[in-house]
Amino acid sequence: MHWTSYGMAIGIDTLIKAIEKYKSVDLPDFSIIKPIELSEENHSPDFDAELVMNLLFDLKREKMPYPKYKYDTINKVKPKTLVISDSYYWQAYSQLIPHNVFDWGGFWYYFNTARENVNGTETVKPVSEINLSKKLLAQDVIVLFASQATLHRFPFGFGGKVSFLLKPNSLDSLNKYYINEISNDTNLQNKINENAKNNKTTYNIEFEKQVKIMADKFIEEYYSEEFGVQKNINQVLNSPELTKYIEEKAKKNNLTFTKMLRLDAEWQYNKIKNERNEEN
Repeated sequence: MHWTSYGMAIGIDTLIKAIEKYKSVDLPDFSIIKPIELSEENHSPDFDAELVMNLLFDLKREKMPYPKYKYDTINKVKPKTLVISDSYYWQAYSQLIPHNVFDWGGFWYYFNTARENVNGTETVKPVSEINLSKKLLAQDVIVLFASQATLHRFPFGFGGKVSFLLKPNSLDSLNKYYINEISNDTNLQNKINENAKNNKTTYNIEFEKQVKIMADKFIEEYYSEEFGVQKNINQVLNSPELTKYIEEKAKKNNLTFTKMLRLDAEWQYNKIKNERNEEN
């Protein structure tokens, strides 16, 4: 179900007020220019359902209001805003209201296609081709919209795909993150106690194993170069044999230990990455 133009204007005004409240900023105001035009010809998408009904004749259409808007942007703040939504947002987008009240961050339809309308020309790009980290972290506001008909799909896979942005950005801090997670999860603590009993080890040993399992799973799912490289570096530093190997390799190549350690860790990361790509 689409908004009517008038109802959409009310909805966007409510959104603006909500952002102003949560961000403590003053956004541009917009108002409807009166008198409002009543058009004999209905504009899309006010009759979109009719188009797929395979009717012999057009349905009778009532006159519809198509308001025009004016904007007050003087001394106002335009937060960079990305909206991820179903067709609930389509009317606002097609009438360029977000372009006037926000610093344009994008409209991602069903978190599937990134759409942009510039001077009446629309460009469409798959969200899968966008660097999520760079794009999302550049926003001041991210809005998730859904109509009643698509609530069962909300938030369109957004949470799972971007949860990695909320995690720590180094292997050491990632381990600390999961240590804290386990410390606050009695189910995981019970699992660790059970593992210690079954494996005839201590709680602390199984605790460290569980942290490693969780961190490795995260790295496996959201495998970034820095995580992978840092993991390889730590493996060398925790092994006297590997440390000695890197020291000898550094002397042979006339490099510092730190430089050689980094280069070797990067080589190992790329090797594993390429092997996985070949397997897939």
